[in-house]
Amino acid sequence: ETGLGESARRVEVAESGGVDNFETFMETAYKGTELAQDLYGEQLLLLTFHPNSTFSNVPYDPCDFALRSPFPTIHLLRGSDVRQAEAICESQNRTTEDVAIANEARLRGIGYTELVNMLSEVFSRAKADYS
Repeated sequence: ETGLGESARRVEVAESGGVDNFETFMETAYKGTELAQDLYGEQLLLLTFHPNSTFSNVPYDPCDFALRSPFPTIHLLRGSDVRQAEAICESQNRTTEDVAIANEARLRGIGYTELVNMLSEVFSRAKADYS
């Protein structure tokens, strides 16, 4: 794909600029997504992860941890990599939705409290490395 070499496989961790605030982070990510769409179309996808990410309507849903990370993060994915993953799923008579459902079941099996503890431990260790 034109313009997207190996460097497209990057994870950007936001260290400053007010993005610790979830709403600010999501506004920034939305603008970044629009810009990526304008520049690269479907060649580049941005996925967001944040300590406060939530998509479920259920309070304390372990599934919310599918979008959480110790630090605000924007993951850059090449569209070709996403299409390849979709092709692999199709060859196995599965969809990416099947993968998401399996991930949700796994997260619910671990449980909300344990996931909070796991993420907190990762965050604490990461912060200690930067202190």
